[in-house]
Amino acid sequence: MKKICLFDSLKEYLSNYNTREFSNFCLYKNNKIFCWTYKHPFKLYQTGVFYIDTKKYKSKYFKVSNDVKILYNDMCEDIFTIHSSFTSCLKLHIKKLNSELEEEDIIDIPLLLELEDFDNRLFCKTKYSIHAKLLDKRYIFVKLFPYLDKKGQLERFDPLFIFIDIIAKKYYLLSSRLSKKIKNIDVVQVHLFDSKYLFFEISNLGNSEKHDLLVNNKERSDIVSTDHFSQKHIIYPIEQLKVDILKDTVDFEKYTFTCTQFDAVLPFYFIENDNYYYLKTYVNENKSEFYKINLLDKNNSSHLICTIREKILENSIYANYKIIKVKKIDKKDVLYIAREILENQEISIIEALYLGEKIVTKNYNTFKFNKKERCIDICESDGYLVTMEYLKSNNTIFKFFSLYDKRLLLQTEPCSNILYFNNPLNNEEILVVPY
Repeated sequence: MKKICLFDSLKEYLSNYNTREFSNFCLYKNNKIFCWTYKHPFKLYQTGVFYIDTKKYKSKYFKVSNDVKILYNDMCEDIFTIHSSFTSCLKLHIKKLNSELEEEDIIDIPLLLELEDFDNRLFCKTKYSIHAKLLDKRYIFVKLFPYLDKKGQLERFDPLFIFIDIIAKKYYLLSSRLSKKIKNIDVVQVHLFDSKYLFFEISNLGNSEKHDLLVNNKERSDIVSTDHFSQKHIIYPIEQLKVDILKDTVDFEKYTFTCTQFDAVLPFYFIENDNYYYLKTYVNENKSEFYKINLLDKNNSSHLICTIREKILENSIYANYKIIKVKKIDKKDVLYIAREILENQEISIIEALYLGEKIVTKNYNTFKFNKKERCIDICESDGYLVTMEYLKSNNTIFKFFSLYDKRLLLQTEPCSNILYFNNPLNNEEILVVPY
């Protein structure tokens, strides 16, 4: 079991730089800690970035407008920013934030709207909402919403989608015809697996929201729209997508591997070694099924790995548990689910569930939490779990417990949040950074 150690100089450092009036967000990358601080005075955002390491402190503060997005990914060492500007046409500016906190230009993207229902005479009055995600060290996915603000009444148009190749410094813009077909994509749920397969889900509702709405409205006749409750998982090979966009031959139906409507939800999935795994939870039965599809198989046939006689959902009002963590187990056809089962307001059971050819459940010792304390993370390999307890002053206390004997390993002073990671100088330590 690794030692849990407090590294609290970051909180003091931020206080010395008078950032207590700011909201802070911290990220650990490349053996460095980056801190974003931001506030909202008179509806104008200011963003500061601090670079900190364990040997010396360096900081740089700069102002950016409220339309700048900071993009990062746990699998990518670099951090990027996306800016927008409007002169005669909209332009997106992609920049990389280097180790000295200087922005390096990567690519500028001019955009001309081609919306059928868009009056070009109103072009100069158009505003834009930008949602972007760094998929890996090479690709950025952008969803761009144009809209008009007519005396406080927003008129939104169908979004446009852009795939940006950072390394090749190229971009691929989907036509408005194609964008309409996938307009309900949630950018957060877009993933690039194995640097090869672009995954996205088309759905109007979240999984637990869809489940609970269907259960609550079994007797209602106005819930009849198939499209409203449908979920589609599209898995498009990224290189093929780039070719198809240029040729205008994009075929989303060809690469739709799973679709559900009223019968089930698809709460968890992952792709590994050219195999697509997904969990299917049924609405009207206490049953969940774990499936596998070989993406190289032209038949797209599903292989049932296992069935469990219960509903597995993310955050349903009908479940007596809360999902803490979901992940794949490397090199095995296994889905790992950690959850907190609530026996009452003060007692929780932490459970690890392994779904595979064999269903294995590990129940840990009963933990007693107070009413405002909940488990937020579990790490079986290192033998600890993390809880957070809300205080009246809008601060939080974070606690680390031994997973096996319930010992309190570390408790922070009241703070806004924490960052914790393996100590790069000592592999047997976990560093905890409150801020």
